[in-house]
Amino acid sequence: MRGSVLIVEDEVMLARNMARFLDHQGLTTTVNGTLSGGIAQYEDVRPDIVFVDHNLPDGNGIALIRHVRNMGAGVKVVMIATHGARGGDDGGRR
Repeated sequence: MRGSVLIVEDEVMLARNMARFLDHQGLTTTVNGTLSGGIAQYEDVRPDIVFVDHNLPDGNGIALIRHVRNMGAGVKVVMIATHGARGGDDGGRR
């Protein structure tokens, strides 16, 4: 498989693991941890696929999706949303 992927995710371990997996699948990956950085890298890389976190330190991942869609490209976008990863919420499990 060939192609390029942009991962916009501020959880470093998750982003690193995703990139490692996709690299092993033959894809070229670029990672950024902020909305503004993700938009800039999208402009530079013009990837085939974008994985974007819903909650980023400087904004909402939906803004990146809108940016990609406004460019009119046929880029595939996957929204990443994790519940309780930052706030210590264990979902009531103790």
